[in-house]
Amino acid sequence: MGKERILFNDSDLIRHLAELFNAVPYGGWIVVGLTLIGGSVWGYRRLHPQHRPNVKRVYALIILSLEIVRLIYYRDMGQFSPGILPLHLCSLTVFLIFIYAFTNSKLVKESLYAMGMTTSVLGLIYADSLLRDGLNFVSIQSFISHGLMVGFIFMTVFAKEITPELKRLPGVFGLYLILAAGVYVFNKTYHTHFWFLNGSIGMFPLTVIESVFGNPGYIFIVMGLIVLAWGLLYLPVLIQHFTKKTKRSNHASIDPNPNVVED
Repeated sequence: MGKERILFNDSDLIRHLAELFNAVPYGGWIVVGLTLIGGSVWGYRRLHPQHRPNVKRVYALIILSLEIVRLIYYRDMGQFSPGILPLHLCSLTVFLIFIYAFTNSKLVKESLYAMGMTTSVLGLIYADSLLRDGLNFVSIQSFISHGLMVGFIFMTVFAKEITPELKRLPGVFGLYLILAAGVYVFNKTYHTHFWFLNGSIGMFPLTVIESVFGNPGYIFIVMGLIVLAWGLLYLPVLIQHFTKKTKRSNHASIDPNPNVVED
């Protein structure tokens, strides 16, 4: 993954720029990602509600197009393989965003909140493109794509279009469990590592968990961590639920039969 993969040309200027970006790739591209996220949230909240559906669709098409361009790039570079297929968690988030933008599916919407938000943020932080040249196409595509993914989810959450509904969480768990089973079989068949279901492949802290619990034992620990993360994501909903329940109980104890009218 060296200089031959630089997106532009081989001029000295571009090579110097690539070296500059390569010196601080993480911070520079994280700033780009955060800018996309902040700009998306800021711009979307100022849109008239009537225009938001079309903006979401265009936004989703851009993200999907970036994923398609990534596949074309690997094909043209002669590097296409089963491991390049869009079966990563972030690739799933791309498709969920597209489906939600055009259907407003409640299950998909809940999936974006419960899983898509976390996986896309982690994808932005742990982008494997950090190992490449700063002006490498994969680096550019990865950070921009993940920034847009997080931006889409955050802008719809802050606009209160995506709000957590605890009753739909079992459906999300079932959906991902079914998909994980299929991905696990695919990994074993083609020796790929989608969803880290075939080994942690050096990803901290998964490597530590795998070293302690083994493979596939570490997968169950990761599932437990996901449940813990859901506890944090859905904490406001849980607090609101139990607060309302307590208020209803207190009201009932004060006025047990409010419909009785005394003479």
